[in-house]
Amino acid sequence: MKKILKKVLYIFIIITLLVIIDLMCIFTINRPIFAIKDNNDSVNIVYKGLLYNVYKCQEYSIPQIKLKNNKFSCSLKKEELKIKELIDKTKEINDFVCAEALENFYEDELYTYYWNCMKNEYMIVRYENGFEETIQDALKNKSITITDLDKFNINYIKYEKEKNYKLSVIEEDNCNLKLNEYYESNNRTIYTTCIKEIYIERNNNKLTLKNHLLNIYQTIDESIKELVSDINVYEVYKDGGTTLYKKDNYAILLCNTIEGNKDVYIGNKDLKYEQGYCK
Repeated sequence: MKKILKKVLYIFIIITLLVIIDLMCIFTINRPIFAIKDNNDSVNIVYKGLLYNVYKCQEYSIPQIKLKNNKFSCSLKKEELKIKELIDKTKEINDFVCAEALENFYEDELYTYYWNCMKNEYMIVRYENGFEETIQDALKNKSITITDLDKFNINYIKYEKEKNYKLSVIEEDNCNLKLNEYYESNNRTIYTTCIKEIYIERNNNKLTLKNHLLNIYQTIDESIKELVSDINVYEVYKDGGTTLYKKDNYAILLCNTIEGNKDVYIGNKDLKYEQGYCK
């Protein structure tokens, strides 16, 4: 009996040592020894072992070690993800029953978004390379935007948030009416004139308009609509609907020409629709 226990102890010690050595190799030579390499895509690598799998994901600085029964997958680099379709899998299930409660799946600066019932796990983004994730995760990872849901006819509910921001500007000391390119996105440009900097104050946080636009989860069009929602319309022009807004010491000109120009001009209170604007 003692001999058997000794053998079992020796086997246990050997297995433990092998596991320790394997784990050490993960962080020294950057891969386990006792595992099979499985390239599931061109960005991430998976090593499949007997007790655990090791994931080398581009979004993590160190390998991820997961027990065999744990579900885990690496996401892909945003630029390598090409959307194939957005799917509501509840439509594929006969007599599907969904708990009757609004389920929050996303929010941006303007709105909070909900499913009409508890079905987040069934709302899926499928990419051309076969990778799948929930719409909630894809929005969080910035792989898709809310406009993609509209494009694929995915129904959702949205509630407008209470506005709690303030826009302020610092004027140039010596204004020469020169136009400065402030921000550009999706063929839309924001220009400034006679303005040194523009700030957004929200929830006791103050940041530049540029940083605001770079870090929010909404389109530039949604952001600009938010900025002019509480200031007065000064004039609307007969070029398709270009509108000049004015408030306190600043003015915003939103281009909306027949030719399709959607540029934005932000200046001091003397801003006008000058020749050459919205072209």
